[in-house]
Amino acid sequence: ARARVSLSLSLSLSLSLSFLINLSIAHLFVLGGHLAAIITMQTATADTPALDCGGQQYKTHQGTLGGSAEHLIAGEWRDFCVSSSPDTIRQSLTVKGDEAWCITNHHITADTAAYARETWLLNLEIKVLQVKQYIRDGNGWRKHAQDRIRCDLLAE
Repeated sequence: ARARVSLSLSLSLSLSLSFLINLSIAHLFVLGGHLAAIITMQTATADTPALDCGGQQYKTHQGTLGGSAEHLIAGEWRDFCVSSSPDTIRQSLTVKGDEAWCITNHHITADTAAYARETWLLNLEIKVLQVKQYIRDGNGWRKHAQDRIRCDLLAE
């Protein structure tokens, strides 16, 4: 009786979430006298058209549980907003709706406060890449430079 209850709960969970997340039962096994299941999950993703912003190409992927962004470098799509030196350059990416944000904090050493910050906002709806650079001074962050780049859709 318990085996049936566990299986029906797994199946009803799969059916109720199927419009958001594709759940599937990969393996069924008995554990401690109870039926157990290994459930795999694959989120649905939606690719956005790639944009060319001043000769640099970007694209984003929006998924059920978050998003990602890529940058075309030497003919290969690579993850965007990933630090090459995580001790002194800390980056975070947020993809939500039509916007992708990359925030970069520059540190002298891993245990010091950031001395510089750069924000990248890629807005897919209005096709603009906005880059702002800030320097820390005694009163917080002071804007050092900014650039607003118009973007064009890339042909598929």
